[in-house]
Amino acid sequence: MKLDTITYKGFPVEALKTAFTAVHDPKDWKAPILCNVLGEHVALVCAAIEYYTATEPTVELVMQANRISYTIRAIGYRQGPAGDH
Repeated sequence: MKLDTITYKGFPVEALKTAFTAVHDPKDWKAPILCNVLGEHVALVCAAIEYYTATEPTVELVMQANRISYTIRAIGYRQGPAGDH
């Protein structure tokens, strides 16, 4: 099976990789994750975190003056069930 045909929760693995790269700690991809994203990116970022860390992120609505965004948190791969404990 070619990598470009693999999907997770409807997203191609390449899109998951791009999203995960944008939100994880570049010095330690296994570290906890904390990021803010716009609504149209929530599903993709959550799927990417689940795919790469085997953890379930939490999502919190953030309302500012003229902008709505979401804070996404995850314990990260290291602290998750698949981590190197």
